[in-house]
Amino acid sequence: MRKDSNLLKYTYTLKFLRDEEGDYRYLRFKVKRGTKSISISYEYDEECIVDIGVFGPGSLDLIRANFRGWSGSNRKRIYLGEKWSTPGYIAEPIEEGVWHVILGLYKIPEDGCKVHVNIMLLEDSVHSISYVSEPVNSATCKRSLQEGGWLKGDLHVHTMHSDGDSEIHEIVEWARHLGLDFIGLTDHNTISHLREIRSKELLVIPGEELTTYRGHMNVLGVNKWVDFRIKCENDLLRILSYINREGFLPIVNHPKSLGPKWEWGHIEEIGFLEVWQGIWEFNNYESLRLWDMLLSKGFHVFAIGGSDVHRLKTLDFVFKLSTPTTWVYTEKLDVAEILAGIRNGKVVITEGANGPFINYYLINRGKRFRMGDSLTPGKYKLVTYVERGKGSKLRIITARGIIYMTDITENHASHSIDVNLNEEDVFLRLELVNPGPYTDELYSKEIAIKALTNPIFIIP
Repeated sequence: MRKDSNLLKYTYTLKFLRDEEGDYRYLRFKVKRGTKSISISYEYDEECIVDIGVFGPGSLDLIRANFRGWSGSNRKRIYLGEKWSTPGYIAEPIEEGVWHVILGLYKIPEDGCKVHVNIMLLEDSVHSISYVSEPVNSATCKRSLQEGGWLKGDLHVHTMHSDGDSEIHEIVEWARHLGLDFIGLTDHNTISHLREIRSKELLVIPGEELTTYRGHMNVLGVNKWVDFRIKCENDLLRILSYINREGFLPIVNHPKSLGPKWEWGHIEEIGFLEVWQGIWEFNNYESLRLWDMLLSKGFHVFAIGGSDVHRLKTLDFVFKLSTPTTWVYTEKLDVAEILAGIRNGKVVITEGANGPFINYYLINRGKRFRMGDSLTPGKYKLVTYVERGKGSKLRIITARGIIYMTDITENHASHSIDVNLNEEDVFLRLELVNPGPYTDELYSKEIAIKALTNPIFIIP
């Protein structure tokens, strides 16, 4: 490190080795009283990927750290100030004391990686008119429901506050155009986007995507930063305990090839899994197979969908807003009620906002059981409802595999069949799929799922 007191500048040149990949390193710098803003720039060898963020004065301990921002490897120059900060960073007064730049060593080649970091403390404020900073005030949308109903949205959306290409108001406008009721904004490792949430026409669920080097996890309903610096199993368990204590909702994201995969385990404890990311053909059959395996073992894990959209302004055939669409049954259009519906398993995932929709219930002696409920083995009548599903096939699935399949010949169809469920079934869920030669295979790459439900559980 070289410090130039006249220019209030710190310069670091570092070399990281391959065995440091996946770890974090901290660069210390002292901020003097009267500093109005901080400018940070960095560069590294082309073969590497090094992420960057900033912590303010105070502890660096897990959960307790004074988070000021994170931008991954998307920005090579960062500004922090009281009135405005680079998207991904918190606009707050610049405190006197010891600060830290955090470097995330994501990809380090065999011959190592050289990194240069420059930090400048400025006496002038940084201003921009491109972004707003306002408190979160979208916990309740002006729309309300007098009775329970199915609401549709996208729970995995990125903005310019991480690696997305669009501002929040642009995303909200497009979501409204698609007819969505809600979206979940889940930028990578930051909550700077929360201050821009101000929509009264569309419910915006505040979230954060914990982007670790061994998998990603969305956290919905956040009102404060959740630490992403998970380096071991104990760190994960501490973070999960914190999430549950705060009443947030965790979802393991895209556990499949090119996801990237989730390597931390404990999905059965987390309880929510993004089974459908982007278009179905993008390896989602792997996530479906994992989900069914967990269900077959008796774990009560609920499926969620999310587009993981980053680009609204460029053509993307894989990640598009509302592909897939997540439907939640809820009593009211607000964040708490949407999250409650998810926690109760009242969720259907469809290929799009106007795609086929499916719902069902089981009935025995006048008692109805719906998604997320548990029942004992026995004889039941299964009643299904399909909308906009003409030309698809309905599949009924338990731990024993596909137990029933039929063609849907009308756009609005209802079916009723008798089923005898035993302990070996463990769960029951439904799918709508495209017809074809592979419809009797559960996890074929050739099968495109159009809609799927969450399960009812069969318990001894």
